[in-house]
Amino acid sequence: MNVAHFQPDQMFSRMEASFTLALDKICTQQSDLFNSKFQLMEHYYNQSIETNNNNFKMLQDTITTILKPTSDNDKLAARIVSLEKENIILKSSVNEFKNTSAINIECWKSKIETQKSQMELQKNSQDTRIKDLQSNISDLQTKLNNKISKIEEMASAYNSVSENLKHKEDEVLSLKLHLSQDNTNDFQEVKLKHPKTRNTKHVVLIGTSNIKGIDPNKLSSKYSAEKHEAFTLEQTDHVIQELEVTPDILVLHSLSNAVRSTPNEKSIEYLHTIIDSAKEKFNDTKIVISLPTPRADEESLNNKAQILSLMAKEDLRNEPNVEICDNSNMAFKGSALQKYLDPKDNYHLSLNGTKMLASNIRDTIDRILGLPPRTPMKRKN
Repeated sequence: MNVAHFQPDQMFSRMEASFTLALDKICTQQSDLFNSKFQLMEHYYNQSIETNNNNFKMLQDTITTILKPTSDNDKLAARIVSLEKENIILKSSVNEFKNTSAINIECWKSKIETQKSQMELQKNSQDTRIKDLQSNISDLQTKLNNKISKIEEMASAYNSVSENLKHKEDEVLSLKLHLSQDNTNDFQEVKLKHPKTRNTKHVVLIGTSNIKGIDPNKLSSKYSAEKHEAFTLEQTDHVIQELEVTPDILVLHSLSNAVRSTPNEKSIEYLHTIIDSAKEKFNDTKIVISLPTPRADEESLNNKAQILSLMAKEDLRNEPNVEICDNSNMAFKGSALQKYLDPKDNYHLSLNGTKMLASNIRDTIDRILGLPPRTPMKRKN
């Protein structure tokens, strides 16, 4: 389009005409829509008025019918009056019940308040008593703790004293054992200034492997001695029968091995047989029965050995020409002292045990021969 032919007045005229036409159409449409809605509202309004008129007419007819004087209406009126009287009576009863209930409620409230007050007093009293009891319990607990502490101190002191006493008993026992033997338990062979004659006493020692370490030549200078090993009571009897020399004293250490293999009653019975056999062969021979040595290999066997020793003591205490050699000094309160046992098996004797057994046998022989008790040598400083 050419700018020279542009005419603004004509363009605005056309725009004005278009806008006027569009506005006229919009107004026409709005007017038609309003008329349509108004007609619909008028229709609903007229219909509602007609319905209300009909309802009012029906109500009027109903009221007219009710107001007509009939016998049913009279009955209904009488019934209404009766119901009103009953209603009055019921109201009176309800009011009376309310009043009574209110009084009862107040009474119960008063009782509850009284009980509540009493319960509070009791609670305060109990709280006070509980506090007193707790205080007393605390005091008692403190005293009890002090007593427990004292008891523990006394128990500790008692254990210490008991331990010291045990050590002292061991020391006393050790001193007693040393008093019953030479200083070292070593039996030295003493060369006689004169050769032994037929008047020299002769001792025969028969026993188990526990006598293996005993040297008969070192046993004493007061008599001669010989040794034979026999591991069972049967072997002991056999050795006695094979002896060619009549001993003045016959020492038998043969019960130790029987503890494991033979009942105690059988051992005592067999021991009597051996003693009778020895007496029959050697008329005037003194017989020494060396009791079993303590052991620590099995507690039951040690107990059995102690019982066997008691049985032998009781059974032979009145037996003529029979003496007992007690070896219980190698035990303390029934338990074997470890230093007298071989630690390999806790049954065979150690070197100290062998020396103690020899010392016990020597003391028994000395007592039979009427020799003076040995005096232990004083230790050199």
